[in-house]
Amino acid sequence: MPIEERCAERAKLGDVVAQAVSNLYARNREYKAAKDRKESTTEITLALQAARDLERAVVRADDDHTKKHGCKS
Repeated sequence: MPIEERCAERAKLGDVVAQAVSNLYARNREYKAAKDRKESTTEITLALQAARDLERAVVRADDDHTKKHGCKS
């Protein structure tokens, strides 16, 4: 059975995906905390949407890379 080489680009994309997900969760927690304190959520809502958009984009880039190159790790 051949040993698969680790794809450096996929590893970097994986790190970026993890960071984007962490950022999304952090913005979501900030939003919920502000809402619980009955503070304005306008700025946090914009940051949360940007985090969602970024997370979707990096997951899409990771998926596209995997499909194009057949990377598994």
